[in-house]
Amino acid sequence: MKKMSKTLVSLLMAIVMVAALCVPAFAVSNGTIPEKPYSNSEFFHIGDYDLHYRQFKAKGTEKGKIFMIHGFALSSYCWMELVDRLQAKGYTCVVVDQPDFGYSTRETKKTKIMDREKMFAALMKKLNGNKPWYVAGHSMGGYIALGLAQEYPQLVKNLLLYNTGAYEGSTGLRAALIGNETYMSIAGPVIETAGTIDPLILFAYTIATMDPIYTWNYDRAQIENPYKIKNSGSAALRNFSTMTITDLDAVKKMSPILYVNGSLDLLFNAQLQQSLRDALPKGSTDVTVKGGGHMTIETHADQVAKITLKFLKAHP
Repeated sequence: MKKMSKTLVSLLMAIVMVAALCVPAFAVSNGTIPEKPYSNSEFFHIGDYDLHYRQFKAKGTEKGKIFMIHGFALSSYCWMELVDRLQAKGYTCVVVDQPDFGYSTRETKKTKIMDREKMFAALMKKLNGNKPWYVAGHSMGGYIALGLAQEYPQLVKNLLLYNTGAYEGSTGLRAALIGNETYMSIAGPVIETAGTIDPLILFAYTIATMDPIYTWNYDRAQIENPYKIKNSGSAALRNFSTMTITDLDAVKKMSPILYVNGSLDLLFNAQLQQSLRDALPKGSTDVTVKGGGHMTIETHADQVAKITLKFLKAHP
């Protein structure tokens, strides 16, 4: 995980440096979270947070419910390609914006920080009582999904993990910067600005997808618009301090896990996946999508949906 920390920090610092050149020309927005970002938007209030989420009811007879958690810097919109395919096959999908991203609350130094696992478990109970869910996590969302299964095993039927790994803690520069208010006050506005500059988003997302044509045709406003919300930059940095370290021994005792990655993923390569792969419980499904980057749930949605549906059928 040390190499992953260095990779993420290097990428973040590169974006910050490029964006810094643009700050004089672009004003950081003081926008607020809209009351209704989408026609089916809902908000769940807990503590100092309002979590934005959307429900997509199964077509026909419901076969199960899937709670879907996105990764760092994105929003629940990244699940839409997969949601369309799973919903059509009888699965109700609930997509949620993590705090600090999408249209959920932006944390500040005044926020009483709450574990993601606790707030998501509360939302899952609100929507489905104490009945278990399939829980999907992409990238950093996979860390949270693993944390949910560790801390609230009664709410998790099986994990569906995409382009992720085990979170084993921060080291080096990233560890030193986590929670540093001075750093966040300086870098935050720069990142907030960078998130709204389309050429930068086009570049960064092309690296993530490893598919320039897909990225060129992507509705990038879905990434950029949330960064117009005040404190988005500093909140994104603050988000790093909330992650739960993965208990690999606990993972080994979980129900079978679906683990899907991309062969061209630059953020979670095979080496960084290994600790979680070694801990996968008996009966798990481990698939690497050939030619897939970090966003296989979008660029290879047909293939990933087929893999997911086969797993779900085997674990009703």
